[in-house]
This record gives sequence, structure tokens and C-alpha cells, in this order.
Amino acid sequence: MVAFAFREIPEFRQERFVVRHRREHRFPGHRLYYLPSCGEAAYKYAYHVHGETDTAKHWELAVCAQSTGPAIRIASANLLLTGSRLTSYRYVRNGDSTVCGHVEEWPRVLLNGVLNFALEMQVKTVLVPTSRHARRHAGMLREPGPIVDYDDYVVSPYTAERKDAWWVVDVKQNRELIITGERRESTTQGKVISISHDIERGLGHRGIDSRFADHADAVSKEHLLEMLRIEKAAGVTATYNVVAKMLPEVRDEIEAGGHCLGFHSYDHEVRKPKARRQTWPASTHRLLGGVTKRFVWRGPRSQLARCREIDSRPKGYRPPRSVITRELNDRSLCYHDFKWLATSKRSLGRTTPVLDNRIVKIPIMLDDFSLYSRGVHYQEWEKRALDFIAAKDIAVVSLHDCYADYWISRYAEFLDKIRAFGRLRTLDEIADGVILGNAP
Repeated sequence: MVAFAFREIPEFRQERFVVRHRREHRFPGHRLYYLPSCGEAAYKYAYHVHGETDTAKHWELAVCAQSTGPAIRIASANLLLTGSRLTSYRYVRNGDSTVCGHVEEWPRVLLNGVLNFALEMQVKTVLVPTSRHARRHAGMLREPGPIVDYDDYVVSPYTAERKDAWWVVDVKQNRELIITGERRESTTQGKVISISHDIERGLGHRGIDSRFADHADAVSKEHLLEMLRIEKAAGVTATYNVVAKMLPEVRDEIEAGGHCLGFHSYDHEVRKPKARRQTWPASTHRLLGGVTKRFVWRGPRSQLARCREIDSRPKGYRPPRSVITRELNDRSLCYHDFKWLATSKRSLGRTTPVLDNRIVKIPIMLDDFSLYSRGVHYQEWEKRALDFIAAKDIAVVSLHDCYADYWISRYAEFLDKIRAFGRLRTLDEIADGVILGNAP
């Protein structure tokens, strides 16, 4: 059982909010989630604008509609908590803003949520960007629509002082204007299973087994289509980790099935792995905001950067052969807007998902490599997979397009068997659940 914490703001409290803010519009009740994660473009913005590189200072505020089912996100804001100061920025509407009442009022609900967070974290001052500052950095923050007129929403009704590019809101001085919520919890139960596909064709075998690589290049496209057909018939959504340079070719078919997309590197090139413990000699420390620049890998041959040139939306990264290279440190992953890293339990050093430095680390319990490399019979492999799934609350199985010859004819039957154990979820959903489970 996993508990998710949130703050409930009922409608009657919102009616007080309307009176105090001298607005005629009614605000339905909603929920606030304090998420220990980097919001979209958050780390890059903090790195370049504030010189801040500590992932632990990043939070994301999510405003969700009241619902008995899954949380429906309405709006969100990025937060940077540094001591007694909270910097808020990138206020974004994520869904139907009419759930928050009047179409123009969702930023006001979001700002009230930011001040709720500040109260609970015992913050003295909250910084809100001026509209000019927001427009200046709109490109870096990848604002999805018109920039919020922060000046209007802060000045009325709060008492705020303008300082350079920021509005400074004194929390104590504005305490009576903040509509607070009650902390509550919801729980989920049951086993979670995830199917993760690595889409690489013959790239993983170039220079190793050229004959097999040529065969994989010839048949993997048909394998992909068959996987999608079987999953559609079974009503299953999976995670497809695609080599980025292939993504434009296969994206439409995968997205049409409602599946989750992740990256499996840019070109499947594996470079020298980093040391098991991420340490650096003191001579390399040229400090920027307290940590060395080398923690953020941004070179022209960066796999992460080249993936982001293809698509900025996928949240996850699956390293080829589960090799954790020097580039795949937590700060670099945050800088390039990744939420999760899925790799073998051996390279991760654990068997359960964990939130670490704002990145969700997801262990792959079993893959299909042994079917190819050691000639393991399918029946033996399937038994091992089912035993793993039975033993774990969260179990992830990785299947490759290039090895599908060994299992595709039994795939529909395999899906039926694993669905008997519990719910099938994507890696995005697993990562979101881990983040929610760590919310205060």
C-alpha cells in the first residue's frame, strides 16, 4: 500500500477567497500536491539564471481537481526553495482551466497554492517574477502559451514589493489573505507490472554480431508493428524506449496506441562508464552555486542533449546495455528534463524504484537478452519472469524488438498471464507514483 499526501481546499474556503480578492467568480474546491521533483525546464532555468545546482531545492506545485479517481492536473508551478526564500516561476495551465472557475482566474488559484507551500515550509518571502522577466526567459522555460500577467495577479490583492525582476511577497504580512488547505492522504494497493520495450533494431549488435544486426534491421519493424497489434488487442499500454534518431520514423505508430515514450540513447553508442560512486578530485572543482560544472554534461556529443534535439517531451531514459556513463549523473538528467532512469537492477544496485536527487531510479528486473546470448528456452525464461513478478510489488520486464523472434509468438499469452498478478502501468506512471509517494 502506498499513501499519497495532498492538501484539500474545499469550495467554501474558496468562497472566502473570492470575497477577500474582490472577485465575483466562484472557485470550486481543489487539491494541492507538493511534488519533490524538477518541473519542466526548472533545473536549466535555475542553473543559468540563479546559479543553483542543488536538485534537492527544486519542487513542483500541482493544482488538481477534486476527484475520487486519478488526480486531474489543472495547473502547475516550478518552485525553488533556498533557505527562508521561495522562488516561484513558470505558472502553467495543464488542463481545462474552467475547473478552477473563471477561465482567467487559474493563476490566482495557483499563487494561493504557492503561498500555502510557503507557509508549511516556514518560508519568509516568496519571489514571483515580473511579467517582463517571464517574457525574457519564455524560450528557456518553454512556455506553452501566452505568458501569465504576473504583475496583475500579485499586486491585487497581495501586498508586494518590486525588487529588480521580482515581486517580493512577505508571507507573514499577507497571512490573512492565504486560503489554507487540510492535509489528507489517499492510498493505492496492489501489484504493479510494467512492460518496457527497447527499440534499437540492429544498432546494439553492430561491431559485435554483424550477421544478427543485419537480421534485426530486416525484421524489427515488423516486430514493432506486431507488438503494437497484440497490445492493442489486449488493452495494454507499455513503455517504448526508442533510439532517438529512429523516433521520427516510429513515433506515430507508438503514440497511436497510447503508449509511453522514453529514450534509449541517441544512437546506442556506449562510452566509458563512470566510477560506481560519483566522486570528483578536489582539483576539478570550479564552483558554480556550490558544485562543479562537470556535474552537468552538456558537450556536443552528449547523448542526452542530442535526444532533446529530437523531442523535448519524453520523461524517461533507458541507457543502452544498462551502462551508467559519466553523463548520466542526476544533475545532467535534471538539466535535460528527465524524470526517470530505467536500468538493470545490477547497475542500479537495488530492486525497488526510488526517488534520488529528484530522479526516479527504476530497476529492470529481467530482460530477454538471455534468450539470444545463452540460448535459454522460452519456457524457462517465462517461468523466471513470472517468479520475479510474483515476488515484487513493482516489477519491470524489458523486451527488445531485435529479440522478438524468440518470444513474439507467445506474447499475447504472456500478457494474459502477467495481468493476472496486478495492474499494468507505464514507466511514466510508475515514476509519477514514486514522486507522489514522497510528497510531504
